Amino acid sequence: MLPSARRTLMVLPAIAASAAMLLTGCAGDPGTGSADEEVTLRLVWWGSDDRAAVTRDAVAAFEELHPNITVQTESLPFEGYFDKLSTQIAANDAPDVQQLTGDFVVEYGTRGALLDLADVDTSKLDSATTDIVDFDGEQLGVPTGIATFAIVANPVLFEQAGVPMPDDESWTWEEYADIAQKISDASPDGVFGSQALGTDSNQIAIWARQNGQELFTAEGQLGVDEGAVADFYAFAKSMVDSGAAPTADEATEQTTLGLEQTGTALNRYAMGFWASNQLPSLEALSQSGLELLRYPTASGKAGDQKMSFVASQYWSASSRTEHPVEAQLLIDFLANSPDAGKLLLVGRGAPANSDVREALIPILGPEDAKVLDFVAAISDEVVVSPLAPAGGATFQENMRRYTTEVFFGRMSPADAATALLDETRTALG
Repeated sequence: MLPSARRTLMVLPAIAASAAMLLTGCAGDPGTGSADEEVTLRLVWWGSDDRAAVTRDAVAAFEELHPNITVQTESLPFEGYFDKLSTQIAANDAPDVQQLTGDFVVEYGTRGALLDLADVDTSKLDSATTDIVDFDGEQLGVPTGIATFAIVANPVLFEQAGVPMPDDESWTWEEYADIAQKISDASPDGVFGSQALGTDSNQIAIWARQNGQELFTAEGQLGVDEGAVADFYAFAKSMVDSGAAPTADEATEQTTLGLEQTGTALNRYAMGFWASNQLPSLEALSQSGLELLRYPTASGKAGDQKMSFVASQYWSASSRTEHPVEAQLLIDFLANSPDAGKLLLVGRGAPANSDVREALIPILGPEDAKVLDFVAAISDEVVVSPLAPAGGATFQENMRRYTTEVFFGRMSPADAATALLDETRTALG
C-alpha cells in the first residue's frame, strides 16, 4: 500500500536527497521596485486547460498583492511552443517570464537569453533540481515542482477487457507488450492497450539506463549507442504493427494534440506514458480512476526501473526583460507562496518548496494525493539523470521525426537510430 499523502509531503525533502538530485510569511523579498510605477509583464507556459485556469488564478492573487503590476498571460500547446519561443528570443521579443523544460534552460542559458534570478528565494526549494540549473553562480531557473515519468493506467479498460492490473514492481517490457496486446484484442475498435512509444525522450532515456547507458552523460556527451536506440525503435514498431498500440497515423497525430484530446484522456488507451503531475488533469477528463504505475524493466527485477526525479518544469526570466525586479517578484510568488501553492496544487508536480507542501496537506484532493503518494513510493528506487546539454534540446523533436519514419516503414530501426544519433552528435558539436 502506498504511504499516506501526509507522509508523502513530509518525506519529500528526503526524496530529493535520495535522488541526489511560495512569497508570503518568511519567504525572502526579491528586491523592491517602485510601488507606484505601472508595470506590465508577459508570462507564457504550455499545458492543459486546467493548468491555464489555476495559473491565471495564481496570477490574479499576485496582482492583488502588487496592484501596480499587470501580468499578461498566454497558454500555448506544447507542440510548437519552443519554436515560437526561440523565434521570439531571436527577435528580442521574449516574454518576461517563461515556463521551460530543463534542457531549454541549458539551451537558452548558454546563449545568454536568461536572467540570473539572484533575488528569488531558493532556501526552501528542492536543492537537487534547483542547483542543477545554477551555472557559474547564476540561477537561471527555479523548479515549478518535482515529478517523475510513469505509466498512467485505466482500470476501467483493464476490467472491460478482462485483463488484471499488473504488478508494476517487477514487470518487463515483454509483459507490458503482452498485456497491451490482450487489451487491444478484447476491446472495441479504436481502443488500444497502450499509447505508442517513441513519442517522448524520457522513454528512451529510461530504456537507455535500463541497458546500462545514459541518454546524455554528466559531461554533456551522448551516452547511448545505436544498438540500444535501434532496439527501442524496433520494440515500439512491433507494438504498432501488432495492434497493441495505435496505427502509425494515429501515433503521429497524438504528438500534436492537447492533453484533452489524447487517447488517455478520452479512455481509448489502457496505458500511456505521462509525467506523474499530469494525472489530476487526465483524471478530470477520463473519470476512470486512473492509476500511476512504474515503468516496466529490462531485467524483471524489482526496483530496477531506473526512473528519476526531475523538475516538472522551470520558471525562468528573459535576460532582456525591462522589469527584472518585477519578473523575479512574480517567479518568487509562484515558487514560494503558500497562497499560490494552494491554487496551483500539483499540476506542475509536488511543490518544490517545503513550506508550500506543508500548506497543501489539508486541501489535497484524492488525485493530487495519488501523485504525491506515488512519488514517495518510488523514492528509494530513483536514480540521478543529467540534464540534456546545450545542443541537446532538439533531441525529442528529432526522435519523434525518426519514430514516424520507422512506424511508416520508410526507415529501419537501425537506420533511424544511426541517423538520430549522428544528428545529435552534430548538434552537440
